[in-house]
Amino acid sequence: MDIPVDKSVKLVGRWAMGSLYFCEHYDNPDSVPSDAVVQWADDGATMCLRPQDPVLTSEADGWGQVGGYDLEGTGQAVWHLTPQTWVKVASWQEGDQTEAGTIQFINDRHPEIPTAQIIHAWIDPAWTRSFMIMKRQRGT
Repeated sequence: MDIPVDKSVKLVGRWAMGSLYFCEHYDNPDSVPSDAVVQWADDGATMCLRPQDPVLTSEADGWGQVGGYDLEGTGQAVWHLTPQTWVKVASWQEGDQTEAGTIQFINDRHPEIPTAQIIHAWIDPAWTRSFMIMKRQRGT
């Protein structure tokens, strides 16, 4: 599927992320469905990633129209999901090292170096994208 990177995420009542996940908001953490892949707290609410219905992602028209920041010329884009959470999407192909993998490498070998706190990262092979949800970090 040849979809521009800045059209990888869309707000459709919830955030649709590539072909694999929805990012959803719940006021009550006990309401998060059991099929959630990961969940986190942000600004008094609970956010989670859930598997996406493939039928809802079959068309890319209008994707990326809300909240996306295209990092022109880099094959990357970012979206501000909540007050403290961002998702970064990058073009990906088999054999590529992901940014999340690089951050984990640094954290494993040099934990004293401040890095982004990664909530969840994945590869969407159908869309040739890597996704990384991360907490906003204060600059140093």
